[in-house]
Amino acid sequence: MPPYIIEGVQLCKNDTLKTCSLLIEKNRIQFIDHHLEKLKFMRMLANEYVMTPGFIMMDTLPEDIKTFPQVKSYLSENYLIRGCTSLISVIPIQYEGDIQKKVKERRQILINSPIDFYIALEISAKNLTPSLLRLCKKLKISMVIVNFFNENEIRRVPWGWIRDALFMNPVTLIPKISKAEMSFFQYHKVKFLWRDMVKEHKLTALQDCPQNNRPLQKNELMTIGIYPDKGDLRIGGQVDYNLYKLEDVGYSVEENIILDYHIHKPTFTVHKGRLQKAEKIHYYTGFGEECVIPITKRFLPQSATN
Repeated sequence: MPPYIIEGVQLCKNDTLKTCSLLIEKNRIQFIDHHLEKLKFMRMLANEYVMTPGFIMMDTLPEDIKTFPQVKSYLSENYLIRGCTSLISVIPIQYEGDIQKKVKERRQILINSPIDFYIALEISAKNLTPSLLRLCKKLKISMVIVNFFNENEIRRVPWGWIRDALFMNPVTLIPKISKAEMSFFQYHKVKFLWRDMVKEHKLTALQDCPQNNRPLQKNELMTIGIYPDKGDLRIGGQVDYNLYKLEDVGYSVEENIILDYHIHKPTFTVHKGRLQKAEKIHYYTGFGEECVIPITKRFLPQSATN
C-alpha cells in the first residue's frame, strides 16, 4: 500500500487528547505532527475520531475452547470486537511437570490466532520455585501469575532463591490475591507484604493482577516489557490502533478522557496495517504471532522501580 496520512485525528496520550496527523508507510508510523500539510500523499480525514493504541488484554481461555470454530468465535466476541490486537494467554498450572505439555497445547490452539499473543502461567504459591522459573526462561514465558490466599503463603516462598533464579531472566511476577478468602484488613496486609517482598528482593513484579478482558495500563506494559513494542503510538511503531467516534468520549472532572471499554467499542481497529474491525470483524487466520519479551522494565522511570 502506498504511503498515506491519517489527518486531524484526536490522538489519546496519557488520558488526554491532542489533534495530530500521522504519516503511515510500510506498515509503520513514519511521522507524527500537528499538521502535515506540505506532504503530498493520500489522506484519510479522521477529525471525528479518537485514536488509541491497539489494546493488550489478558485472558484465561476456558478449557472447553479447543477447536478452530470455537477459538474464532471466542476471540471475535470477547476481544477483537473490543479493539484487542495482542493477547496475554494465561495457562493454569497445577503441577510443574505439566507445564511443557500444556504450553505446547496452548501454542497449538493459538497457531491460527489473528492477533499477536504472549504466554503466561498461573500457579499456586507453593509452586513458585526456582526450577519453575528456569523452565519459564527455557520456554520463553515471561509472566507468572501467583495465587495467594493468606499472608503465610507469601512468607513461605524462598524469596532469596527466587531472586537468584530471576537474574537475567525476564519473568514478571503477578500476584492474584483472593479477596473472598480474607477480611478487608487481611487482604490489604497481604498486598503490603507483597509490595515489601518485591522491593526488598528487587523483583520485577506488578502490584495487582490485571482483569481479564480489560486493556493493560501503560505502567503495567512497561514493567512487563511489552511497551514500547506495543501499547503505544509512536514514530517507528507498528500500525496498531483503534478509532472511536468522538461523541462516545466522556470527560472526568480533571478533563481526562473516559472510555468504558465494555460499553464503547471501536468503530475501526487496525492491526499491523490490516483492517481488523469496521462494520464487521475481519478474522485473518494465522496473522497473529507469538511474541517474546527480551527484557523487563524497559523505559520504566527509575522512581517507579523504587
